Amino acid sequence: MKKLIALVLVVTLLTGLLAGCTGGSSSSVPGSAAGSAEPQNNAQELPEPWKLGIPDMRAKSTDPTWGALIAQVELLASVANGEIVYLSGSTSTAEGSLENVEQAIALGCDGLMIMPVTDSIMPTVSQKCQEAGMYFASMFRKIQDPDTLALLEENPYWCGWTIEKEYEEGYNVMTYLHEQGVSTVAFYGQEVGDACSDMREAGMRAAAEELGVDVVAEVRNLGSTTEITQAFEAVIGSNPDLDGLIMISSYVTNTTEAMAEAITVAGKTGEIKLGTLDMTISQADLFDAGKLDISAGGQHIINAFLTAASLVNFIVGTPLDPDGKPNYTEDSYVYAYSGDDIRQFFQYYGGEDGSVMIYNEDEIKELALKWFNPELTQEDFYALGENWSLEDLITRHGE
Repeated sequence: MKKLIALVLVVTLLTGLLAGCTGGSSSSVPGSAAGSAEPQNNAQELPEPWKLGIPDMRAKSTDPTWGALIAQVELLASVANGEIVYLSGSTSTAEGSLENVEQAIALGCDGLMIMPVTDSIMPTVSQKCQEAGMYFASMFRKIQDPDTLALLEENPYWCGWTIEKEYEEGYNVMTYLHEQGVSTVAFYGQEVGDACSDMREAGMRAAAEELGVDVVAEVRNLGSTTEITQAFEAVIGSNPDLDGLIMISSYVTNTTEAMAEAITVAGKTGEIKLGTLDMTISQADLFDAGKLDISAGGQHIINAFLTAASLVNFIVGTPLDPDGKPNYTEDSYVYAYSGDDIRQFFQYYGGEDGSVMIYNEDEIKELALKWFNPELTQEDFYALGENWSLEDLITRHGE
């Protein structure tokens, strides 16, 4: 009995000493279940340095939407010991997207955020990324073609996408305009084949058909606000019964303002209702002047943030899914019906100068990066997109 008691005491003593040497809990393996569930556990450890290539949107940074997007992704990188590499290829052409892939590989990026205008480039993108050992994910764009998606899912470097509820938003904006009395509508969009524009247009057309709204004209893919204004002046002049315009999607800055100008020139402010998808701070003035009736947007920062965070989790070796499956994240739009709605939203989303973050450092560690929070699940991550709203921002940052 004395020998047994002595043995127990020795084992107990050794266990205590070992716990003291190891800190008692944390593991050096990123995302290991041996680590504590507390997000702070890995606070003293950082991943190995990494690089993430993203389309260069810094030229747009004078707009708080894009300035905040860039600042948010840069903050994510700094928290996780990474670097953002800006790629100069155009996001509005297939050639530009492929150029960004080549640049990212040449610059030694570990991951790539791509905004494919069409599914047709993705097999080439997939092959190049796999050969280079570079993770990649789609921002703002869903892969529509099932064969292309199946091909991507065979690639271990495919990390998925972050998209918006594009169909739903097109449907909702059309429905709201109909509720305001619109019965005849024209719209502006991209060329058919642009994944984002196509989904929004499909939702808009479905609502129009369901509600008996006539879609009498469409304008697509022009190069300047002057061209857009002139095109809609002609549309308004040719359709005397027209009482609604919708901006579906555009790569031209201030397209909504250009459409509002066409209404003003025609002397039909208030008579022709205007709705837009893609919210900007400047639209507050349009609302105040009675030139805009609904704006859906606020998706840019959350989309870029979730796409980047998804990639970082893969890059540092802590994928959110236990089997390393891609993340397919969807975020919601925010709706504005007045200038005050716009101003309130941007108070928490970018601020006047793009410096207001939607997630601070502690939130990034706890809510988005499994390296720092080993208990973070794919479902938790998806909830960030599902719960995205002005109310969410006010709840977290209302002070």
